Amino acid sequence: MVTSPGRRTGRPRSTMVRYLDHDGGYLVWGTGSGSPTGPDWFGNLRRAREATVEIGTRAEAAAVAG
Repeated sequence: MVTSPGRRTGRPRSTMVRYLDHDGGYLVWGTGSGSPTGPDWFGNLRRAREATVEIGTRAEAAAVAG
């Protein structure tokens, strides 16, 4: 699960995503279910540039790259 602040409210927003371990970090992805624009969680994550990543019972802070 990825949690980052909402772009407009600043309140924490969480979403379940798929991930892969990649070069000491995580690669996450999701879809907008056919929408011509990206999902809201992706916009929130890019704007915040940081998030909390939870895998099982482990939670850690993560910086957003790219």
